[in-house]
Amino acid sequence: MNPNMSIVVDIDASPAIKKLMALKNQAPKKYSCKFIEPGIVSYEDSQAGKVYISKETLDKFCPQFEGKPVVMKGSHRDDVGPEQFDEEGVGIVGKVYYNEKDGWYWCDFYIWGEEAQKQADGGESVSCAYTVTETGEGGTRNQIEYDQEILNGEPKHIALVPNPRYEGAKIVLTGDIYQIDHPYLDSQSNGLSYLIDHFKGQKLYAHMNLLKGERSELAELASNLL
Repeated sequence: MNPNMSIVVDIDASPAIKKLMALKNQAPKKYSCKFIEPGIVSYEDSQAGKVYISKETLDKFCPQFEGKPVVMKGSHRDDVGPEQFDEEGVGIVGKVYYNEKDGWYWCDFYIWGEEAQKQADGGESVSCAYTVTETGEGGTRNQIEYDQEILNGEPKHIALVPNPRYEGAKIVLTGDIYQIDHPYLDSQSNGLSYLIDHFKGQKLYAHMNLLKGERSELAELASNLL
C-alpha cells in the first residue's frame, strides 16, 4: 500500500455519498491521501513547459474537488469529469483539506468495486486532473525559471495511477556556502555544506560547484572580500 494513503473502513453521512451507495448497492471503502502541493511543476511531456501554482491559487479551486469522481488510470484524461461518472467513475471525492504540517492538499475519497479497491490497497498512487482556466506570466521562484503561472482551475477528477507526475521529480537546492550571516556557522558547518557531505555517493544526487560569479564585478569582489 502507498505510504501516502491510509484506509478507513467508514461511511461518511453526506447526501452525495449516500446517494452513490444506493446506486452502487454496496458500501465503499474510505481512503485518505495527499494529491497536490504548491510549487513549480514540469508539464514538458505535454508541451506545456514549467508552470508555477501558488497556495493562494490552490485555495481557490482545490475545495471544488469535493464530489468529483475517482477514476482508474485508463480514464485519467482531461475530458473525464462528473458527467462521465456512471461510465468512468469507481469512486467519489469527499472532504478536501490543506495540511499545514506537510504543505500538501489532502482528500478523503470513497471507492466501490473489488478491482479498484484492490489497486488502491496494493500500492497505487493518486494523481489529479484539472482544467487551467486562468494563467499569468512566467517568472523565477527560488532561482528556478517557469514559463507561466496558473491562477485558477476547474477540477475534473482524482485518478488511481501507478506513477504520478511527482514521482521522479527533482529537488534543486542553491546557495553560496561562503555567504553565511550567522555567528555560529561557517562554510563547513552550514546546512548546504551538511547536505553536500551527507549525500555524496548517492546515485540520486548530483552536486555542481560554480567557481565564478556572473552578477557584476563589484558583486564578485564583495563576495570574495567580505
